[in-house]
Amino acid sequence: MLRLAHHWQSVAIANMMGKRLEAADAAYDKALALLPTAGNEAYLANLLMNLGNLRVGQHRLQDAEANFRRALGLAETCYGKSSPRLVPMLLNVGTICAQTGRLDQAEPALRRAVAVGGDETKSTDHAYASALGNLAKLCAIQDRLEEAAGFYRRADAMEQRLRPGSSGHLELLHDFAAVRERLGDDIGADTIRDRIDAMQKPAK
Repeated sequence: MLRLAHHWQSVAIANMMGKRLEAADAAYDKALALLPTAGNEAYLANLLMNLGNLRVGQHRLQDAEANFRRALGLAETCYGKSSPRLVPMLLNVGTICAQTGRLDQAEPALRRAVAVGGDETKSTDHAYASALGNLAKLCAIQDRLEEAAGFYRRADAMEQRLRPGSSGHLELLHDFAAVRERLGDDIGADTIRDRIDAMQKPAK
């Protein structure tokens, strides 16, 4: 059963990469039907995360959130409730809650992701950096600017180490500069924007 479930998940992933979402949907249904939960919690959690990402691509956010929450519960059973392995699930739950206007649910999920993420100066988990950035954005939306700046600073440090100059890093820096400007720190905002300009210059 596990081998067949793995086969259908591979088929689903291939279809997702080829933008054949309906075919991917059908393949995930077959994988889920074949996979017994007992003894396969970690594998099922991974499958549900992939299915949740498919649901996001289909704009089925309610279904995606249900998948991510179920994956989170399974991962907690496998790894414990304070494991860094929970960060991607918590990030996805928090992000969907924020996108659907439920900031009161988004913030605890994102804060928990940051709390269980471990040493951010050593972590290589992009989801951890994204959780910091999303938490910063959430604080900024609520005019908690000093708190937002602190999270932006931490997210920037991780992005600078993991994927400097990426589109996600540049977007984060734009938002960080805007927060510094709202705080009245024009020099700090200009310094960040100078960094953005330097990153966008083509290498000689």
